[in-house]
Formats: sequence, structure tokens, C-alpha cells
Amino acid sequence: MKLRVEAPELNEMIEAHARAVTAGDTAAAESHVSAGALEAQRTILAADASKAPYEKCEVLARAKIGSQFMSKIRLVGCGGSLVLLNRWKRSDDGKWQIAEVDDLSSRRSGWSDVTPLGISRSESRDG
Repeated sequence: MKLRVEAPELNEMIEAHARAVTAGDTAAAESHVSAGALEAQRTILAADASKAPYEKCEVLARAKIGSQFMSKIRLVGCGGSLVLLNRWKRSDDGKWQIAEVDDLSSRRSGWSDVTPLGISRSESRDG
């Protein structure tokens, strides 16, 4: 039996980040994002600005993968919804930060654009 992974401190960070984005508090939202993921978050939020202001946020999923965690959040606004997949990791000082941001709004899942292995193999043999 696999035990459920609990990370209360991280759960608070996930929810704080989602609330900051929902509220349009750029400084607070960006305080949760590593330097390497900052541009991706800015690009995604700017591209989906027509969906804002956001009225509510929902944490859809959390998963642990090795020493990192994934969170999937939905921001619901007057112009539609934005679904973000965030990869969280601890920084050198022990603070949880978003290391990668992906917009899943127009994709069924984070793996929708990954070529299936069988197709990749047959294409490499054909080409």
C-alpha cells in the first residue's frame, strides 16, 4: 500500500501562488517562481490576459515525482479558464519555488503533445 505524500508547507505555497495570480498580485505571484521559470509564467499570463480578471482558483491535482512536486491549478475568469501545471522544487535555501510552468488550457493533459514511442520509432526507421 502506497502512503499518501503530505507536504503541508508546499500545499500552502501552491494555494498562496494561485490566490496571488487570481488577485492579480504580480509581485506576490512571482515571489513563488524561480528565476528560470519567471519568463514562462509572464508569457503565459500575458497570452491569457483576456481571461482575467480571475474570479476563483482551484487546485486540481498534486503529485510527487522524486524530490519534486507537480501541481495543477485552474483559474476561472470572465473570459474563460486557465489551467497551469507547475513543477515545484526546493531552492538552495529550502524555500519551495516553481521551477517550471506549463499552460494546459488547450491540451487534454501535459502529455498531449508528446509523440508516442511507437510512432517515434517508426518515423526514425522511415526517414
